[in-house]
Amino acid sequence: MCYLGVGDTFTPFHKDLCASSGQNLMCYTENGGSSFWFMTESSAAPAMAEFFQKMNEELDFETHVVTLKELGQSRLKIYIAEQTLGDLVLVPPRSCHQVINNGGITMKTSWSRMTLKGLSISLYHELPVYHRVCRPETYKVKLNIYRALHRQTQMLRELQEQQTSSPHPDQSSPTVNSDLERVADDLHHLLELLDDVLGEEYSPKHQDMLHVSQSDTCHQSNICCDFCGADIFQSFFECLPCAVHLPGINDEVKIGDGIVVCPLCYVEGRSCNCGTMNPTQCRPFGDLLRARDEALHAIRAVCPDVVKDYECLLGHSNSIISARHVGVFMAACVLYERRQISSDIEEPLRMCLSKHEVPRSAIIYCSLCHMGRCMTHVLEGYHTHSAPALLMSDDIKTWHSYHKGSKAAFREGYARIQHDEETGARPDFHLKLAYVASKFRTCKSVNPNATTPGWYDKRTELISASVRGCIIPIERGD
Repeated sequence: MCYLGVGDTFTPFHKDLCASSGQNLMCYTENGGSSFWFMTESSAAPAMAEFFQKMNEELDFETHVVTLKELGQSRLKIYIAEQTLGDLVLVPPRSCHQVINNGGITMKTSWSRMTLKGLSISLYHELPVYHRVCRPETYKVKLNIYRALHRQTQMLRELQEQQTSSPHPDQSSPTVNSDLERVADDLHHLLELLDDVLGEEYSPKHQDMLHVSQSDTCHQSNICCDFCGADIFQSFFECLPCAVHLPGINDEVKIGDGIVVCPLCYVEGRSCNCGTMNPTQCRPFGDLLRARDEALHAIRAVCPDVVKDYECLLGHSNSIISARHVGVFMAACVLYERRQISSDIEEPLRMCLSKHEVPRSAIIYCSLCHMGRCMTHVLEGYHTHSAPALLMSDDIKTWHSYHKGSKAAFREGYARIQHDEETGARPDFHLKLAYVASKFRTCKSVNPNATTPGWYDKRTELISASVRGCIIPIERGD
């Protein structure tokens, strides 16, 4: 990407997409033009996001230019540098930064790289925030993890063949051995990431659902959530009738071309205008499991001890979702089935403990407490996200025991949530979902004319929207 600017033009405070590593080279200047960079450390991203909210702004909206006074009030360490002709600025992943041009014309070339660590941080910490505020993902993080796993599996096999084809396999070069260990280690990390992706995308009923493609090799990954802008990797909910009524749609609407919401949006109450959406798969789920198991076999052939606790998932579906996962798509399917019960009639309303009526499917009832709460108040009262609440809702004793201790568990885990955010470590997904849903309540729907907000969207900022090629003005509202 190229940036052409002149004195007093600027780029608002922001983070580079998806925890990517940024490079910015000053290629051309006139009349002593330069650029001043204001940057934070990567670990300061959560604190800066919180500071922005105190100013009634959202960092990921990228609309606010921070003043020097505001930077001082943030009490964060700010690094300042002047970039002149020939200077290369390296932007760490998640570093919050702002660029102010000074003097004459400047032209900069910028590009990004995605590292393995960046993929991990993005999956665990950036995408959950993007989902809440509706910042389009763009970089297809889950697909990159999957494709990288494919490639690293192939590389590991090639290195193994190179080693075994050597005249003296037991005396192979240190370089080959080093490469084997490095690639196996990277592949192990990718395997961990993909397992977390699959755990949140899985449903035992996946074979009975509609599919966009009948094989992974012919699937084109170009579907995005119409509410939050997330890239759709495998599972989603779709409404074809709502798409037919949009302006500019004349052709027959095929699977994958309708109004789409990701599983996390759906399980948080976001939907199409009519509210009737069907669970859909991009490709056969078995294709993903097969690629995952091939990676496991490749690692096992080189470093068996590293993956001794792993097992193949193809044919062992009970192991796909473990205690470390929430099971977001499974929870979304529970909500879908709740809504299906009343699909032929207008869904009845039920009274929440907080004295307001909501659709029956949005109430989690505890028969031992003799009361029910809507999803919004389950979050606010129990610090529990709708996904685990839905999955436990049919088990009376489990749900009762969980919600009785969930508030205390959230308080106890709060410090860990913040630590994981700062370091980029893998979080506890149950705590993480509740945390981001509570913290980020303002959003900008990607396609506001065809979607409706969810239970946690207190404020929707809808200025204007591009819908299937048509620009439609939208009034700002709460």
